Amino acid sequence: MRTIRMFGLATLIVCAWAGIAAAQDWQIVPGKSVGPININTTEKQLIEVYGKNNVKRQDIDVGEGETRSGAVIFPNDPQRRASIVWRDAVGRTGPESVTIRDKGTLWKTDRGITIGTTLKTIEQLNGKAFVLTGFGWDYSGTVLHANGGRIGELGKASGEEITDRTLLLRLEPTAAMQKTPEFTKMLGDGTFLSSDPSMQKLDPRVYEMIIEFSATADAAYSANSQSDEQMEAELVAGIKDLQAYSTYGGNYDDEKLTKAQEAFEAKLLKYTKDPSSMKFAFRELGEHLSIASSDDGMLRVFSWDLEDGGTMHRFARVYQFQAANGEVYSRIDPVVEEGMGRGYVHHVYSLDTSSGRLYILCSLVIASSKVQQQSADIYKIVGATLRDDLKLIRTKAGLTNALRFEYDNFSVIDRNRRPEDLISFDEGTRTLKIPVVINDEDHPDGDVTDKTISYRFTGKYFVRVS
Repeated sequence: MRTIRMFGLATLIVCAWAGIAAAQDWQIVPGKSVGPININTTEKQLIEVYGKNNVKRQDIDVGEGETRSGAVIFPNDPQRRASIVWRDAVGRTGPESVTIRDKGTLWKTDRGITIGTTLKTIEQLNGKAFVLTGFGWDYSGTVLHANGGRIGELGKASGEEITDRTLLLRLEPTAAMQKTPEFTKMLGDGTFLSSDPSMQKLDPRVYEMIIEFSATADAAYSANSQSDEQMEAELVAGIKDLQAYSTYGGNYDDEKLTKAQEAFEAKLLKYTKDPSSMKFAFRELGEHLSIASSDDGMLRVFSWDLEDGGTMHRFARVYQFQAANGEVYSRIDPVVEEGMGRGYVHHVYSLDTSSGRLYILCSLVIASSKVQQQSADIYKIVGATLRDDLKLIRTKAGLTNALRFEYDNFSVIDRNRRPEDLISFDEGTRTLKIPVVINDEDHPDGDVTDKTISYRFTGKYFVRVS
């Protein structure tokens, strides 16, 4: 998920939860939420968020010829479609489960699992082999449990029962792999480890995700969400207090602003070390600052304006991340007092490599209403630390850990472009692109052109290819 607070010409443009932000939240936290949908959601609330034309009453197929009363959101849009089964069929309230089946869907879990995710990727996220059924029957390729791995939402074996499951995945091999001898070996309703050599060769992909709101998950959801909501309420109060004494308002007070800055920073560092907060969306807080998250849910950056500048804005950042052992950590960057300072992070891209997962953090520095700078920095979670010193980008000047460019903000506005769209990363081609910036008569501080410079990851370094 990504929540962005836009800064420009000392004006703050905020996107409210009740509107676009909620309708464009595609993150799944198994057992807790599917975007804005949670255990207490009603049909009326779905219509308020998505619009009446995008919510259709429908009987939902639950297998073995049975159907249940439910609703489908975005029934004509495969990218956004999801099917909901109501626990209370009469009142049309309280989702029991939400099902996603479409290729190319926008829906992803907080670990990055979506339609098309491979068995090997799930196994890597789980930290060990998991258990699934064979293929070619009604419940073909169903993941039974995590086998004690990190993805606890896949369930755990308790005798002959499967407990604590809030995410049910079903996998199938590609059509080509279904013609192989390995596929024949994996047919039937037997159980297999994902590490089985035939399973590894087939490397089946997720074709169905069912997010369950079980009775056990309901209790956990209620307990955790109450605690998380209390934390968020304190943080929202803290950032509002900070903004109340801003240099941009009529009640500027240097001493009170400094105290509010220190208090908010301390609270955010404290609460982002709480493991439960790692999966909490902080939607209301996101209306007051920038929250940028990786697709796998392992790294999140909170950036906020210190509210003590003029046309130049100073930002602070807290990084929240989860180590391979499941522990949650957070740290803050010291505020840069000289030069352009540090900007706010607006995108976090991820890249899997042979030596582990890398993260590309894209940020924007506002030096004035006219002069801005953007950068793409490489980060990596290593044990209990978040490293930002990995020099993996090969340039003419040598190896570096970041790409940066300065430009005249009005050259972007003149082309009706969004500053946050200037840097892009294509996961398929593993290519990072930044714009070509030239100094001309109209924009001597840097004219952002429509041309781009491309750096492709070749397995060890990002190398310029155009």
